Parts: sequence; structure tokens; C-alpha cells
Amino acid sequence: MGFLNNIRTLNLHNNRLTGELPLSLRNFSHLRVLDLRKNAFFGEIPMWIGESLQNLIVLSLKSNKFHGNIPYQLCHLGSIQVLDLSLKIISGNIPKCFNNFSAMTYERCSNPTIGFAKYFKVLPGTRYYYTYLVNLLLTWKGNENEYKSILGLVGALTFQVTN
Repeated sequence: MGFLNNIRTLNLHNNRLTGELPLSLRNFSHLRVLDLRKNAFFGEIPMWIGESLQNLIVLSLKSNKFHGNIPYQLCHLGSIQVLDLSLKIISGNIPKCFNNFSAMTYERCSNPTIGFAKYFKVLPGTRYYYTYLVNLLLTWKGNENEYKSILGLVGALTFQVTN
């Protein structure tokens, strides 16, 4: 995956993927959305997510098998609007710097979508334009809702508390 370092969205949810997160993902410095929910990734949440993927708007690690503490390096995600860490085996405290996620509190612009658009050439003199809108399922009070056209208006920090 190292040759895809200009990718903006990586949506691998619900694919039964296992193992630790590949270290090559840290090279995706332009990544804005990383949706890895509903897989079987394990190990500790990597510190490099906060160190190398500082452009993330959405990070969803929900329903995986991560364990250990939430790394304070996630505090470097200055543009984060949705951070879903609904994991059952996380321990320790929530880093105090999480109260600095100011992108979750900004009043959003008039375009409430999170998406990407690009022109590309297939043949000389032929240009194509495509857009990709990001959608995300978030659980709020036990109800799962899909956000697409208004995802840019959403600011969420979710944890799952278990005994």
C-alpha cells in the first residue's frame, strides 16, 4: 500500500481484516478519512496515527480488538471532527489534551459535506470530473445513523464504557 500515499480516503470497514495496523499506513500523510470500524485489528492503537496522519478529519476504529491505553499522540489530530474509539478493551484515562479538539467546535461552512473532487485525463483532450462524498455510520444512544450529506456538520468523540 506504500505507493498510494496521496490517497485521501481509506474506507475498509466491515471487511474481517485482522492483525495489527500496517506500518505502511503512516506514509498516507494526505489521508483525511480513515474508517477501519468493524474489523478484527488488534494490538495497541498505534502512536503513529497521531504523529503521521495529522490531516485526518474522521478516524473510526470502532468494533476492533485494540487494547491498552489511548495514545496521547492522537491529540495531534488538530483537524479531527469525528473520532470513534468505541473499543471494549481500552484501558487507562482519556488523554486530557482531547479537550483541545477545536475542529469539533467550529461553526461549519455552508457546504456541510466532506468529499473530494478531481479532474483526470483518460485520452488527450478528454477530461473527466468525479466527486466522492464520504459517508459514515455513527452510533448515538444505541441507534446507528448514516451521515453523508451533512457529515461536515458532525463533530463527535465517542467512547464505549464497559465494566
